[in-house]
Amino acid sequence: MKSQMKPTRLQYFFAQKWPINIWLFGIPLLFAYGMWLSLEPLSHWMDLLRVIYYIVIALLLGFFMALLCGWFILSPIYYDRGLKNGAPFREGDMVRILVGPHRDRIVKVYAMWQGNTVRVELGDKEKREFKDIFSPAQLLREENAEQDA
Repeated sequence: MKSQMKPTRLQYFFAQKWPINIWLFGIPLLFAYGMWLSLEPLSHWMDLLRVIYYIVIALLLGFFMALLCGWFILSPIYYDRGLKNGAPFREGDMVRILVGPHRDRIVKVYAMWQGNTVRVELGDKEKREFKDIFSPAQLLREENAEQDA
């Protein structure tokens, strides 16, 4: 099997959705930490309730802000990552899977799916359970590759 390009660490990083996880959990935690720093020291039990209340509010605001802003920031980044991986993929293309139990397996795209995702040939069980669906950032186009046995 000859590959057009070897997957990089950055491709695996994006394929495993680390930027999304960091964004959706990191921003709310930063909001909560900032709120914690801005509060006065605990001198009464009511202060503890107030701290918990403000931290929960900060986490919620941070999460929804991250969700909204992430749509405009992370979506173009993931779209670009898909293009760099060889997208748009079509039926019959040979691709390398970058994530999950089938990582580094070279397979054939057999169908287009919802939301710019594709389905690849992994077997009947995966097909029935819809575990053969991948986004363009999770696949890498392979040139002159034969299907992995």
